[in-house]
Amino acid sequence: MAAFHRAGPNEARRSPAPIGCSGGRGPRIAAGWGGVLGLALAAGGCTFLNTGPERIPVAVQGPEGVSSEPVGEGRRVVVQLPFADQRPDPDHCGVQKITYGLTPGLILCTGLPADDLGRQLVNSLRAAGYAARAADGTRPKDALLIEGQLLKLYIEPVQGVANTEADLHVRLLARSADGLEAEREFYLKGRAGDYQRALNSAVRKTLTAMVEAIGQLLERYPTIGQPAAREEP
Repeated sequence: MAAFHRAGPNEARRSPAPIGCSGGRGPRIAAGWGGVLGLALAAGGCTFLNTGPERIPVAVQGPEGVSSEPVGEGRRVVVQLPFADQRPDPDHCGVQKITYGLTPGLILCTGLPADDLGRQLVNSLRAAGYAARAADGTRPKDALLIEGQLLKLYIEPVQGVANTEADLHVRLLARSADGLEAEREFYLKGRAGDYQRALNSAVRKTLTAMVEAIGQLLERYPTIGQPAAREEP
């Protein structure tokens, strides 16, 4: 796994290149956390298909059992909600399967996908044993602060038995009061026979990967996010 480092005073995160869609060349995603300098993305441009008369809604649903061992040991993590929605086309989440000669309709996300994904990360961290909560303007000085950016959520038809694919691309930024600044990107796919199950698969994989990455970061910096000391009765 690539090592991450504390950011120097002159480092600045570069803005990512536009994220490609169907047919574009996908981003190069680093395997480990990096400093705030960021990750270079390579993406191909594309044109979204015209909106058809039929629109099908899907939702960023709960992980339903993203299983995780209770490894968090009460370490404190604060998640800034909502995640920033930085998708190039946030008004829809993909295109439907079509019959030859017909105009494809859009796939719409119900609710706010970036907000829903951030809340599911809080739930998944809690399930893994972390003392996780949404930011409320204050946080323990030694807690790990997580911010998120939803860069891509796109569902489209593909060939094969599991003929629907969902792509999720998320960036997490991690900070602490003692100066730690790190980031990591997650690019995962889900495939299934329908839109919702394909998205569920991508969400489940992404949440699992994010929880594991946060745990690895805290293991490397054991003083960050330690549980509050219990007062003696």
